[in-house]
Amino acid sequence: VHAALAYGAPRVCFQRGDFLDSAVQRDGGAPVEVPATDLRSLLQRFRIRRCTLVCDIEGAEVELVRHEADVLADAVATLVLEVHPWVRGRAAIAAVFAALAKRGFVPVFRDQATWVLQNEALVAVAAADRIPDYTAAAAPVANASA
Repeated sequence: VHAALAYGAPRVCFQRGDFLDSAVQRDGGAPVEVPATDLRSLLQRFRIRRCTLVCDIEGAEVELVRHEADVLADAVATLVLEVHPWVRGRAAIAAVFAALAKRGFVPVFRDQATWVLQNEALVAVAAADRIPDYTAAAAPVANASA
């Protein structure tokens, strides 16, 4: 997808740095104007109902949660999230975690600035979808060689 996560405009200035250091949220690098997108649009475009989202978006996690916390709650079972308090500030990152907690996301793992959060409601639904019912009587299997 040739786009950057952004809200409020159809296009956004993306600062292209090296492969691992490009962002909308800061200056520096070579500016490139790209189409803006959001999570809801991507989920609809690719017909994704439930997913695991890996999110290392160099500070834009604040806008993602601010604008689409309900989308996250409805569609994301597991969220792998790198936060950037050195870019956005500690208060903004605290607000991200508060909003996620309000919508049922629970931290299950952390390695430095990378967190794994599970959406309790969707993880429970996903587990129920996968657990076969072995308590029901098994249907007889026809003899294939007969």
